[in-house]
Amino acid sequence: ILSNNPCSTLVGESLSLVNNGTIEGTEPTRPLSIEVSTTGMAGTLRGSVEVYSTVDLSGSTWSFATGNTYVDGTIQNGIINNTSGGMLTFPASCSSGGGGRLSNVTITGNLPGYSGQARWNNVTLNGTLTATATTYIAFEGAQSTINGTIFNNTSSAMVLSGYSGNATLTVSPTGTIKGDNVRILSNNPCSTLVGESLSLVNNGTIEG
Repeated sequence: ILSNNPCSTLVGESLSLVNNGTIEGTEPTRPLSIEVSTTGMAGTLRGSVEVYSTVDLSGSTWSFATGNTYVDGTIQNGIINNTSGGMLTFPASCSSGGGGRLSNVTITGNLPGYSGQARWNNVTLNGTLTATATTYIAFEGAQSTINGTIFNNTSSAMVLSGYSGNATLTVSPTGTIKGDNVRILSNNPCSTLVGESLSLVNNGTIEG
C-alpha cells in the first residue's frame, strides 16, 4: 500500500489509509507492506504485515491477531491490543535510523516473540512482553511505565536504555522486569547522540 503511484510521473500525489475493517497478510514470505500515512486503526491488522510509515491511531485501539507485525515506522496516539498471540518485531538491533518507534501508546494483551530495536516515548505496558531474540528498547521522555511484565526469555541480550536526552522508566508496584542477560543502561550503545541518559524508578520487581 503506497502513497505514490510507481507508474506515474505526476508530482504531489498521495494516499492516506483509514482502516476500520481488516488488513491481512496471508503469505509469510511475501508480507503485506503499509508505506502510507495512516490515520485511525480501529480495525484489525493480522497475518504477515510490515509497517514503514506513521500510523496515528488518533485515540483508537489497534488490534492485531495472528502472525508477525514488523514495524520500521512509528505507531502513535492510542492503544495497541494483541488479541491472539500475534508478534510485534522491529529492525535488527543497532540498525540505522534508530529502529521503529512507539509514541503515546498503551499496550494491552501479551506480546510474545518481541525482538529488534525500538524507541518508546510515553508508553504504558499493561500486559506481558516476552523477548525471544536480541532486543533493544530505548526510552524517550519521562512517562514510560511498566505495569505488566518485561521478560527476556532468551540468552540473547535485552538492553533497556535512554535515547535522546533525559528519560525516565518507571516500574510500578505491579510491574516486573525479569530474565537472563538483561542490561539496564543510562546510554544507548547503538546511538551517537550526546547527553542521553535513563533514570530508573523501581516500585515493583526486577529479577535476574
